[in-house]
Amino acid sequence: MPRSMWLSALMAATLMGGIAQRALAHRAPTPLALWGGFDSAAAHCQRIIGRAAARCGSTVWAARNACVAAQVAGGTCDQARTDSTIQQAHQDALDVVDRYCADAAVDLGFTLTLEAETDIDTFCQQVDAALVSGVFGPLLDANLASAASDQAASCLDATAAATTQLLRVAFRSRTQALDRIARAQLLPSQKLAIIARSTATIEHVRQAMLQRVAGHCPNDRFGALYGRGADDILTLIAQRADCLGGAAYVQGAVLCPPAVCGNAMVEPSEQCDDGNTVGGDGCDATCHLETPAP
Repeated sequence: MPRSMWLSALMAATLMGGIAQRALAHRAPTPLALWGGFDSAAAHCQRIIGRAAARCGSTVWAARNACVAAQVAGGTCDQARTDSTIQQAHQDALDVVDRYCADAAVDLGFTLTLEAETDIDTFCQQVDAALVSGVFGPLLDANLASAASDQAASCLDATAAATTQLLRVAFRSRTQALDRIARAQLLPSQKLAIIARSTATIEHVRQAMLQRVAGHCPNDRFGALYGRGADDILTLIAQRADCLGGAAYVQGAVLCPPAVCGNAMVEPSEQCDDGNTVGGDGCDATCHLETPAP
């Protein structure tokens, strides 16, 4: 199957959930100055929720990445196995929260434990849609010259590897920072300092990944493939990682930014994003799917 066809099928399967993306179930986030310092049971529950969400997001990305990488390399992907892995990642996240949180999630800002589970599921789904579209979107372009396929594959591999590392560090840094605030009695200034150190860690890794991508894919080649610079792509990925804070922790300091139609990454409230805001190409100016003409 031509790569544009199999990736189109993958994107369609990935984004079917995105078309019906839910808003986060929990109430409005609590300002960071007022959030945290929970009792031991609630703090433990918060740690479970945060890590369950991060694990789900990481597992889903690893499964999608492996599937696409195999096909870019000329092999095949067991789509049924990939789908099963992703479904199990979602279920495992929900099960661990249900098993260990009981009613403690209520103290964290969730009305019910079910709200926390819903938000983990939503976050995991949104990470899936954003990363598949943002990292592998160029493969949808059927006009990529076959002569440049090895160069394109090198760029895609480097971007995918950088995404994996950036997600790993961002998820770990944010969960550690927010879990610390959740369990300790801290001044607002101390909380802000913890968040700032976490932000600095993520930015340091983002810069390192930017250099790594450049070593495998020069800026001009990257721009020709993605239509934007690697700096922009890795910034978007880091911002999507911060959605973990908005979904799994009911606080207002670490959140994903609003969706931006036209940035070639499918974000919450979007059904598609082809990198522009021009209609008539299947994705309209507001990043909603267009109905084909009869």
